[in-house]
Amino acid sequence: MVWLPVLLTGSRNPTIQRGSAGYLDVSSVVELKEVPQVKVDRSMGDVHPGGNPHYLVDPQNAERVARALATRLSALDAAGSRSYQAAAQAFIAKLRAARARWLAALGPYRGTPVVAYHKSWVYFTEAMGLRIVAHLEPKPGIPPSAAHVLRVVQTMRAGRVPLLLQEEYYPDRTAKLAAEKAGARVLVLPGGARLDRGESYLTRMETLVTRVVAALKEVRR
Repeated sequence: MVWLPVLLTGSRNPTIQRGSAGYLDVSSVVELKEVPQVKVDRSMGDVHPGGNPHYLVDPQNAERVARALATRLSALDAAGSRSYQAAAQAFIAKLRAARARWLAALGPYRGTPVVAYHKSWVYFTEAMGLRIVAHLEPKPGIPPSAAHVLRVVQTMRAGRVPLLLQEEYYPDRTAKLAAEKAGARVLVLPGGARLDRGESYLTRMETLVTRVVAALKEVRR
């Protein structure tokens, strides 16, 4: 993320700088998707040089990150190691049970094609058995032109795509228009956990899956 080096430098805390014991890039423990094979420049849109950063919406990646955090915290605080490892194991047990439930709920819709506004649902759809066939943004962070929207609508019609996924912080006018023309539905989803409301990773994922399942049931009626 382009803002992270600036934030770290601004902290003036040597213990959390890159290369120090207090620095942990958890993207290093997951298999990143869409890692550019060429030098990234602004003409490519909001492309992340290290790959697609929305990996935590895949529960298996969340498990890997939890293990990595427990391991690093244990190294930094040996006295608390047992607590860190126990907390990680408790979280992973709940996560695995929830993942099985989510996969079962989405099982009847496995392989369903969907369209996404931004490239933030790649990990989620693959993990949950859905299939992204197009993105409304022609490039990440670039507003869609009329010609691109038309191409997406044609793809949606041809593939009988029932849903267009979009985070709540993006303008939804274009998404609603495309969905209307294609006979689909826009599903607006939260872009992150509601930390101010005490929402956890598990409850946020539960919300995502519940809303997707409900929307798919509705469009199949």
